[in-house]
Amino acid sequence: MPDHKGTPRIASGVEAASRGISSLMRSVEQGEDLHDGILLLSRLARDSGQRTDLDDAISSLGFDREELEAELRADLAAGRE
Repeated sequence: MPDHKGTPRIASGVEAASRGISSLMRSVEQGEDLHDGILLLSRLARDSGQRTDLDDAISSLGFDREELEAELRADLAAGRE
């Protein structure tokens, strides 16, 4: 479904899931929200239920959360976004 500027709008998984699977499937069958439907169904099919803690993800990438936060504070204080 395009937004008001004509750009295709992509619903988040939460938004699509909140509409309900049956509603989403009806939209897909009618040729609407096909991208959203395929995206949601593929996410549901591949979701193992495993979630990664943010600090674990940061560490696995070789970063330290406190250092990242300090760097962000310094950038913001210097007027860099």
